[in-house]
Amino acid sequence: MLFSVFANASLISLSEQQEITETGQSFSFSFDSLPMSDGDTGLLGITLSGDYSPRNPPPLAEGATLSIDGEVGILELFNLSSSPAIFSNSIVGLSLVDSAFAGGGNLVTLEYLFEISESLLTSMVSDSSLLINIQNTSDVNFNPNDDGFVRVDFSYNSGNPVVDASAPATVILVLVGFIAMATRKRAFA
Repeated sequence: MLFSVFANASLISLSEQQEITETGQSFSFSFDSLPMSDGDTGLLGITLSGDYSPRNPPPLAEGATLSIDGEVGILELFNLSSSPAIFSNSIVGLSLVDSAFAGGGNLVTLEYLFEISESLLTSMVSDSSLLINIQNTSDVNFNPNDDGFVRVDFSYNSGNPVVDASAPATVILVLVGFIAMATRKRAFA
């Protein structure tokens, strides 16, 4: 076989963290030059750390709303009685895998891990870029002493085909060599 193509999946793992610098802050996380997925699922991690104190259930709870550029639906995250909770998730293909809680008082860390379905992941990276917007609720306060932040972690396997061109290149090189030898023989004959 002179030419072959084979799949070479490689892990794409991206992370961005932004500091909380104001009360009720908005965040935009932009990932560019993304390769297509290999058709499998991906993972989305969201970490909220700061004044996410537990309160009454939404809409009174301190939390954040997440949206994915180009996708229909939103995800509402909050702290309910010292545990991460989801008030609503209308993003089809995004399902909670695990969550964790740490801290207390006005310095709380909420961690969420979501599985991204094959179809949602394909849609998310179809234009080679991804924009995730997170909006803190108006009662998530900025406190310069607590080092609050919001982080997005995104990972999946890319499925870019890799072309093995070594055999065609060798054949072409040998053919060019034969042509050069034949031309040289005619020039001296």
